[in-house]
Amino acid sequence: MIKLDITMHVRARRRIELVQTLNSLKESMAEHGLVVEIEQSGDGDTFNLQTSWQGIEQMRNALPHDDFKILAGAIAALCTKHSIRINGELIQEDLAKLTTLKINEIQFSGKKVNK
Repeated sequence: MIKLDITMHVRARRRIELVQTLNSLKESMAEHGLVVEIEQSGDGDTFNLQTSWQGIEQMRNALPHDDFKILAGAIAALCTKHSIRINGELIQEDLAKLTTLKINEIQFSGKKVNK
């Protein structure tokens, strides 16, 4: 199983827009069979998006999807900073680059994934 975690820190006065975008993307991703969990921290300015795939091939097919491109744009416009982790490993600071990343370049716990 491959787990994607994206932590986002929303800009002041942009929280409503980010919540609307995340909820819309969650529905759209669900239509494509992807279960997405979104949590908001107690301070209200930090959001965590989580999803997972059964394997690399499923992840490879999902990342170039338009929903991830929309998410990348929302993060760029509405957030001050974010981090992206796969299986707990910090792998990328820019979601737009992640959508074009060759899956075999991703490393987990120091071991290169080959597929």
